[in-house]
Amino acid sequence: MQIRYVTRCTIEEWNPSEEGYFFLNHMPNGTQVIQIVNLQNVLLDAKLCSTGVQFVNSLSVDSSPKLGIVIIPATCTIETLIMYKTGVRNIHFEKNRAIKSVTIRNSPITNIPATLLTLPAIQHILLEYTKIASIDLSWFYPLRGLATLKLVKSNLQVVHGEGSTNVTTGLNVINLSYNSLRTLNLNGFAPFAELTQLVLTHNKLESLTGTLNIPALTGLMLNHNRLKQLDACQWNDTQRLEGITLAHNYLRQVPACLERFASLAHIDLNHNRIGYVRWEDLQQLPKLASIDLSFNRITAIPPDQAQYPSLLKQLVLYGNPIEVVTIPDGLNDTIHVTVV
Repeated sequence: MQIRYVTRCTIEEWNPSEEGYFFLNHMPNGTQVIQIVNLQNVLLDAKLCSTGVQFVNSLSVDSSPKLGIVIIPATCTIETLIMYKTGVRNIHFEKNRAIKSVTIRNSPITNIPATLLTLPAIQHILLEYTKIASIDLSWFYPLRGLATLKLVKSNLQVVHGEGSTNVTTGLNVINLSYNSLRTLNLNGFAPFAELTQLVLTHNKLESLTGTLNIPALTGLMLNHNRLKQLDACQWNDTQRLEGITLAHNYLRQVPACLERFASLAHIDLNHNRIGYVRWEDLQQLPKLASIDLSFNRITAIPPDQAQYPSLLKQLVLYGNPIEVVTIPDGLNDTIHVTVV
């Protein structure tokens, strides 16, 4: 076993079954972070927090493939728990009022730990490179202080959610990117009334069902999916929505009813199959400042500058079969148009 101290205490090759916990009671004053590297044990249990560890701010367990089970007791006062490159399949939290952030990365864990619900102070959850295949959004309703939920680069295929608006949470960001979602019911996000960012990029989404009903939403990210069409006509008016990204999909037209979102300022539709744009619809967006339509199948754009949204400043069209001469005279004086 090797031990290195500063404000961070790094413990390498530790086997608690053989070497015990005694040394943890003799850490220097001011130790804020404990990092355990290559733990030589299957179990990390409550004994850890009966030592000086209970007084540090952060506990990190790295590069420990032998570790399979973690138990965090109520007595631990750590605020941040990080598990990186471990063999952890089971984490059990006792009711703990100190923990604010939990990160599990590169782990074979297959289910979201149900005992996360016993952490009333939790603010941030990050699960990355896991084997988790499903998530029930209703599990997170009781966590009123949760601000960010990220389940990314995993095996996520199914998202469940009740969709009841009788329950509201303070969650601000949900990121489910880099997964294997093929379809998604937007109703499940309705209880997250304070959600500002919904990130669903780099999935295999072919369809979105239900109604988008998130009044605080400012950004919706759907790029790098397999959407062939998107109809926003059944979505509730999300008056704060400022940006929507749909790049790298299979869309043949600009999604219907985007003009209903009065705050929409940025639309990204590059790398789709759009051949025609209803500019009269986009013209109804009073704050639209930029739209990226590069690498589509557009052959012409309106000849009259008055047909464009009044605040449009950037129109990106390169990669389309448009002749430069079709760009109206003077358009580049007010709108930066890029065609090559």
